[in-house]
Amino acid sequence: MRLISTDALFKLVQLKESSEGAEIGRKIRSLLTPREYTRLDDMVDVMFTTARDVESAVETETLEEDEEPSAPAQDEKEKGVWVFTDAKLLQAKRDYIVTALAKREGTPLIRKSRALYWSSKQDIRGAFTVSKRYTKKGGASYWYAYHPQWREFLEQAERGFIVLGCMDRDEGFAIPVNDFHPLLSSLHTTEKEDGSFYWHLHLHEDDSGKLFLNLPKRREPCFLVPFSLSI
Repeated sequence: MRLISTDALFKLVQLKESSEGAEIGRKIRSLLTPREYTRLDDMVDVMFTTARDVESAVETETLEEDEEPSAPAQDEKEKGVWVFTDAKLLQAKRDYIVTALAKREGTPLIRKSRALYWSSKQDIRGAFTVSKRYTKKGGASYWYAYHPQWREFLEQAERGFIVLGCMDRDEGFAIPVNDFHPLLSSLHTTEKEDGSFYWHLHLHEDDSGKLFLNLPKRREPCFLVPFSLSI
C-alpha cells in the first residue's frame, strides 16, 4: 500500500509538467506502485532522472529562446552569445498565445509539459515556443529550436501545430504540422554532446514587415502570413 497527500500529489504533477521526457512520467508513476524499498536504488534513480530532466528542460528552453542566432554553414554545433530574457515574461507571452489558439480551435488546451499542450481528447495539440527580437544586422529577427519529442507529440494529433510567438508582436504563428514537418529536412540542426539534437527555426522580416521562415537548404523562403494567429 502507498499513501500520499493531495499536496504531494500536486507537486508530482507540477514536476512532471516541468519536464519534457516521456520516461519521467513512467518513473514518477513507479513511485506510487506498492513495493518493498529495502533497496533505495530505484527511488534514487527516479529522483536523479527527474531532476536532470527538469534542469535540462529549463536549460534547453533558455537556449532556444535566448541564444544569439547565427546561420551555420553546415549542420554543426554552434557557439552562441548569451542574452537572457525574463522567464516570467516569456511564459506570460506563451500563456497568452495558448489561450488564443484554444479560442480559435474552440477547445481548452491543457498543459502537458513546459511547451506542449493538448485538448482533453488529445486530438488537438500544440508546441508553443517564444522568441525575443534579435537585432543583429543581416541575421534572423526571431529564433527557435524544434525538438524531436515535440515532433513525435504533434504527429499523434488530428490537428497539430507548432506555434511561434514573438515578444514584441501582437500576433503568433500557428503552423500545421502537415505543412511544417516536410520542411524539416531544409533546416539546419545542432547536435548536443549527449546525442540529442534540435532543428533551427530562423524567422526573417522583409521590407514590408512580413515574416518568413528561412529554409537554408532551399532557394525559396516560407512566408508565415497564411498561418498568422491574431491574439
